[in-house]
Amino acid sequence: MTSEWKGAILITVKEEIPTPMDKLKSMIPDRTDYNGWANYETWNVSMWLKDNYYHYRIAFKYVEHCRTFGNKISYDSLIPVLEYHSGKITPDGVRWMNPIINTEELDRMLQEVFV
Repeated sequence: MTSEWKGAILITVKEEIPTPMDKLKSMIPDRTDYNGWANYETWNVSMWLKDNYYHYRIAFKYVEHCRTFGNKISYDSLIPVLEYHSGKITPDGVRWMNPIINTEELDRMLQEVFV
């Protein structure tokens, strides 16, 4: 704690003393992923596509159609199909077309999971 006079007023400044927990937190790097995915939004969409039967069937049929006709499997192309069948957001409130979704990760997931 430090004190100094400003005219006729004594001003006391309380210094923040780092706690042991602060020291520990500073040693742990900030997370840059979410359960192995780029962020929460990407993870959320992948979970709905893989773990919810209704959305799984939509994605499965989309991938099957792409493979049948030789089209590129792309999450960006799947978005209008998802929006048509289940609205613009996942049941958790994440937009299918959210700009921070890592579409490259979802492209790989679609190619690997929906064989």
